Amino acid sequence: MGAVACKKEKEVPADPALVYKTVSTLAGNGTDGFTDGSGTVAQFYGPEGATVDAQGNVYVADAGNSSIRKITPSGTVSTLAGNGTSGFVNGSLAAARFNTPMDIALDGQGNLYVTEYGNNCLRKITPGGVVTTFAGTGTGGFADGSATTAQFNHPDGLVIDSQGVVYVSDYDNNRIRKVLPNGTVSTVAGTGQRGFADGPSSSAKFSGPEGLALDAQGTLYVAEFNGHRIRKIAPDGMVSTLAGTGVRGYADGAGSTAQFNYVAGVAINFHGDLLVADAGNYCVRKVTPTGVVSTVAGTRTAGFADGPVGIAQFEALTGIAVGAKGLLYITEEGERIRKIAGE
Repeated sequence: MGAVACKKEKEVPADPALVYKTVSTLAGNGTDGFTDGSGTVAQFYGPEGATVDAQGNVYVADAGNSSIRKITPSGTVSTLAGNGTSGFVNGSLAAARFNTPMDIALDGQGNLYVTEYGNNCLRKITPGGVVTTFAGTGTGGFADGSATTAQFNHPDGLVIDSQGVVYVSDYDNNRIRKVLPNGTVSTVAGTGQRGFADGPSSSAKFSGPEGLALDAQGTLYVAEFNGHRIRKIAPDGMVSTLAGTGVRGYADGAGSTAQFNYVAGVAINFHGDLLVADAGNYCVRKVTPTGVVSTVAGTRTAGFADGPVGIAQFEALTGIAVGAKGLLYITEEGERIRKIAGE
């Protein structure tokens, strides 16, 4: 299963004429492992979601290693929290243990939030290096309410708004959840029944929601992994389909005819365009606010190749994040973190 990571990042406005041109490898060498170090010396094991801070550091939920990794702009990788062994321990960065972290997001105060697929909860890492459980009991299920009684069932993607409200895609509950700064959990949209239905949030249905993105107007975008669609939740709670037919495939064009193949992640840029990690098509797609879909990078053939976007190749994409000046960061099952830049 892919996942993702996808979220709205604060970024320096770039040239509106920016065109993505080049794919490179920021870190990782394509081999499963757990090694810190520079660039291709470093190893990952199933990297999933990512986020970028104001200094250009990339934080990665390294799911297979049950750890949170940090990559500097030059590509030097270190382990922020976790030691490669799964568990459920709060405390210092050195003592903390995670179980299959899936996505990661940064709030305005420098706190990192992590969804944990294996521990069915949301964790928080403070700037001072303390790990706590922000919401969830650690037992899979469904319950809204206080942080200590609320339950999730394999939470996946997350995004944070300017008020510190955390939105979570609750994968196996087929719902989108909301967590207030005090930890109170509620349901934003979804009945809990797997399926497809647009309309009011109380009757809308999802099929394997993963990556999330949030625009400046408060509209949520959902990468629907099993539904092969990009869904949209308006501030008033109405759910609609921005792009995708629900049938696996590959087609650029208008949203109503465009096709995806297991969409894992979404991120939003300063133009309001969505960048999509199209896992099964091994490429990065773009969706305009009106739903027009195009391909940014990748040949649709699984593999590894850096270089111009038209010939670059990826393994199954698991997450996507937007950094300063529109830089894109891609996590992939090829155990690499890739970067896409423009001119």
